[in-house]
Amino acid sequence: MKKMKKSSTKKQVKKTVSKTKTSTKKQTPASASDKSVKSVENGIKVIQYAIKNKTSISEAARKNGHGRNYVSDIKARIEKNYKSRSIKRELYNSFKSLSKTYDKTVG
Repeated sequence: MKKMKKSSTKKQVKKTVSKTKTSTKKQTPASASDKSVKSVENGIKVIQYAIKNKTSISEAARKNGHGRNYVSDIKARIEKNYKSRSIKRELYNSFKSLSKTYDKTVG
């Protein structure tokens, strides 16, 4: 049997630095104001659906891909969002008016 010599080779790891730059821009997350406006607009659509189809708001929210408490959560936050100027008066009034209209049709 032949005797094998131990080799003392060291592995050298070369670190390479990539010189290519990516040109993708970072997308800024939606501000709280944008989210508030979008949620109120979606709440209006849910209430309109409920009135049109003569169904509960909870069921209308679920059929539109939201949770059953979606509109009630918006109702709880709308005053705060309006006072902090996250939503405009027209949107605030539209939501409140439509909510009252729904209450009249159900009640």
